[in-house]
Amino acid sequence: MELPEQVWLVNRARYELRDIDGVVSQRYRLRAGIEREFTPHGVPILPYAQAETLYDTRTASWNRQIYQAGVEVEINTSWRYEVYVSRQVDRVSSSANIATLGLVLKRYQ
Repeated sequence: MELPEQVWLVNRARYELRDIDGVVSQRYRLRAGIEREFTPHGVPILPYAQAETLYDTRTASWNRQIYQAGVEVEINTSWRYEVYVSRQVDRVSSSANIATLGLVLKRYQ
């Protein structure tokens, strides 16, 4: 959905059927975000921020949240790179809070 000033509200819903050590479970993921493309000096860049919450049937709870902000930069029509920071908060896992810095190289055909 486009908001004023060419800002976009984006979302995603995902279902995962998992087998962890022989135990079948499901996970539901809901993500919402906001983004806006800019083209300074003719180079398209896409800054964004998003939040995701995950429901796990093993714990019967919405036990994980992921917050992420980053920017995607077009190298050419086939390649882009993305730099982001994220924070994962998990109420059940032994590694309850994880902060990450990421770099992704993307190829489009």
